[in-house]
Order: sequence, then C-alpha cells, then structure tokens
Amino acid sequence: IFSVLTTYCPENENKVFQGYNEGPLEFAPTYKYDLNSDYYDTSEKFRSPAWCDRVLWRCKERCRYMDNLSPGKLIFYGNTEIKTSDHRPVLGVVDIEVRKIDSGQKLALYSKVFRGLGPPNLQSV
Repeated sequence: IFSVLTTYCPENENKVFQGYNEGPLEFAPTYKYDLNSDYYDTSEKFRSPAWCDRVLWRCKERCRYMDNLSPGKLIFYGNTEIKTSDHRPVLGVVDIEVRKIDSGQKLALYSKVFRGLGPPNLQSV
C-alpha cells in the first residue's frame, strides 16, 4: 500500500546507517498528525505524511565477524495508536543473541529505562 512512498532510491545506497537493520515499512506514515486525531496535518502548512520515527538496530562489528552472532530476528515492527502527539510512536521488537550478561549492568539499565518512562498512566501500546 505504501510501495510508491517507500520505493528504493539507488542514490542513497550505502550512504547512511551502514550496517544497521530495519524492518519493512508496512505501517502508515508516523508524522504529521493533528493532535488527538487520525487526520494528517490539516494546518495551513499542510505537511506531507512521512516516516520520521524509525527503529534501527545493529550488531557490533566484532560480534558479527568474530562471534558469528546473528544481528537479530525482527518479531514486530509497527506504529502505535497513541494520539497525544503529532507523531505516532514506533515499536520494534527484536530477538537477539547475547554472549554474557552482567547482572549489575542489567539491573542498572532496567532502573534507568523505567525511571525514564516517567509516572505510569492509562495509555497503553
């Protein structure tokens, strides 16, 4: 449905985000919506819809070549229907392999992420 907008552009090949992975864009553009609605920009600027919000991931070079690890398997890639912004948040779920887990760093990272989420509210993904 979005094939015209996501057509491959050879002039951009290997210029940005080399080594990164991204799932297929099989969801509606994520920008620019009118607040609290399903309508794209109806202001006098009438901005074109675009995929401004993306999820990219990569495996470090050392992991990819020395450890023979997979860059990850995409489980889900899509947008959410939270309407409190002019952007629709994008969610990517990737199944990855890890060699070793440092329990202390894991706990510190979880704490940092949950603190950054702010207070809980009634919105859900």
